[in-house]
Amino acid sequence: MISPWFFSCALVALTTTGIVPILVPLEIVEVEGNPGNVGLVMATIGAGMLTSPLWAYLAARFSCYRLLMFLGSAGVGLCLWGFDYCSDLGHWLVYAFLTGCCVATTFTLANIVLVSHYPEDADDRISWLQTLVTGGTVLGLAVAGAVEHLSFGAGVWAGGITSGLAALLTWWVPTGVTPPPPPPRQAGTPSWSRPLGVLLILWFLSNAGVSGYTAYYPLVMKGEFQVDPSTASYVLAAASALSTVIFAVAGKLARAAGHGRLMIASLAVRMLALLLLSLLSYMDFPNREGFALLLFAVITLVWPLISVSATLLASELAYSKSRGLGYFDGAAAMAHLVGPVGAGLLANALGYEAVIVFAAASIGLSLLVSPLIYSMRSS
Repeated sequence: MISPWFFSCALVALTTTGIVPILVPLEIVEVEGNPGNVGLVMATIGAGMLTSPLWAYLAARFSCYRLLMFLGSAGVGLCLWGFDYCSDLGHWLVYAFLTGCCVATTFTLANIVLVSHYPEDADDRISWLQTLVTGGTVLGLAVAGAVEHLSFGAGVWAGGITSGLAALLTWWVPTGVTPPPPPPRQAGTPSWSRPLGVLLILWFLSNAGVSGYTAYYPLVMKGEFQVDPSTASYVLAAASALSTVIFAVAGKLARAAGHGRLMIASLAVRMLALLLLSLLSYMDFPNREGFALLLFAVITLVWPLISVSATLLASELAYSKSRGLGYFDGAAAMAHLVGPVGAGLLANALGYEAVIVFAAASIGLSLLVSPLIYSMRSS
């Protein structure tokens, strides 16, 4: 059920979703002195992730899944090393874009390998992969919290070592991966792209605001709730650790409840938690920061249900799984491009509390378009 190459993805996550989101924003503010640049850099990572369809096409065209995943894993460490030598915004943006390309390569191709090489138990394998990836994030956040008070170079060394190990583990990526051919379509069958297109819009909206919030997470928690970055990192690590249990059963829950229904319900819970967090930012009472951290834990804990159910739904709706999942990851990448920029503009104009409202509103819009998935599938 668990293949050795799953741990390669986990180690990539250790750097890209553990170390980078905590240490890079703090380093940018320290070096550049402008919080708005945080949004630009994190958005540029999203721009690099927009290359997902390209890597999916190249891997399928030349049957080079293992090679591309090796390069993506190794590239993450090289990009983090490059961050340590950045002296102006232009340098930050170059390495941010390359980081996004490496992330897109690793995780897009991992999903395609799973649904193509293990079609009979793809649901369970996706859950286990997500569990290990979350475990990598937890370790990365713990590392970030431990070295936050040290120089940025300490995090660079940690990320570089794990990225090297991740590259070595790609040796176990299956060879000869062939995405299943599209099923024959009968006359009058509606195009797969219509309901999938709605899902891509939903996926973009639901990720845009949240990606903006997570890009500013250590700054929001420090500025609005007086939570120091180390504490914020450790709480996020603890919540992510708990979410690994949910990842392990998310595939079964999605099959039982229905991929779309579970996704919509989980998004609604996340939106409610964000709304409560935004209200909390306007209040002042003892232990307010504890409630803020608890709400953020809820936001994190529902992610496994959202991620697994949405990925499975995209695979179900896609006429071509490789292209469909490439577009699916591309929609998330576009959200990671737009979200941090929007959050940065709001933070500069209205303060960090506006970033939380932005995240809740974007999920609300995604829920408004969700019924169209079902209406188009039945039409």
